[in-house]
Amino acid sequence: MNVADARKEALQHAARVAAGRPQPGKRTAITLEAATADYIASLEARGKKSARFVASLMRIHLLPDFGRFTLAELSDAPALMRDHHLKISKHKPVAANRVMSILSAVYRHASRLDRSLPAASPISAVRFNRETPKQSAMPFDKFGEWRERVETLPPLRQAYRRLMLLTGMRGGEAQRLTWSDVNVRTRSITIRATKTGKTYSVPMTSAIASALKLARPIHEGVIFPGARKWSDALMYKGHDLRHTFLSVAADLGIDELQRRLLTGHSLVGISQSYITRAVVEGGPGLRAAQRQISKRVVGLLGRT
Repeated sequence: MNVADARKEALQHAARVAAGRPQPGKRTAITLEAATADYIASLEARGKKSARFVASLMRIHLLPDFGRFTLAELSDAPALMRDHHLKISKHKPVAANRVMSILSAVYRHASRLDRSLPAASPISAVRFNRETPKQSAMPFDKFGEWRERVETLPPLRQAYRRLMLLTGMRGGEAQRLTWSDVNVRTRSITIRATKTGKTYSVPMTSAIASALKLARPIHEGVIFPGARKWSDALMYKGHDLRHTFLSVAADLGIDELQRRLLTGHSLVGISQSYITRAVVEGGPGLRAAQRQISKRVVGLLGRT
């Protein structure tokens, strides 16, 4: 038995002692690992895009230490999750809240199938961290400073950051982008496997094309290999740049429908026929809107 396994066994034993019950009942013997897999399978069966997010958080923050615990053990020893939440909160307070919410959902899902599970949730002793909505759009007077920092990065990373600022793409969308998605003839970029589960295209302005040129020499396939692991020291990156793109568009008076079409947002309450007409008949309008945004962004950045 290695050190990690010994630690898990010791934690499990502590939970049993705390519960005053050395062995769980037969029907309550489902482990957190098994219950999580069942919950994720149920999300996937319902077409929920959150399944991957749930799997990732659980794999990182809970399953390594508590995957072999039974749900009954976790319910009977609420201090385990209280302490673990505090541990994660030291560095990632928001992630700590999310993973505990997921654990609660996993437990509720299992309880519907096994009525013998204890009524108390494993997170009953957890006190959630207070979360303040982040206003993450880059102020217009910070564009020059941001450009200077970006220019210290390798060309490929410069291209990645500039592209996200100029298009408002989500991080995952930019990371999955391939050279075959870039159509020089139609001057457009196809964005696939989006958060909304749809594919959409955006106009490619000269500024966007210039950003992509920084990514050359062209590698076959993905344009930004390894981008997911990049942790450049920038005050504004990732989703901040998406918010910034939308902030610039709003400041220019670009209407909401065009902003949503340019960033792949879902269009709740708008008929499909109207969306189709806006895309087909308003193509030049979308292109003009994208040019306006690119021109303003380039102007705010200053020297390029």
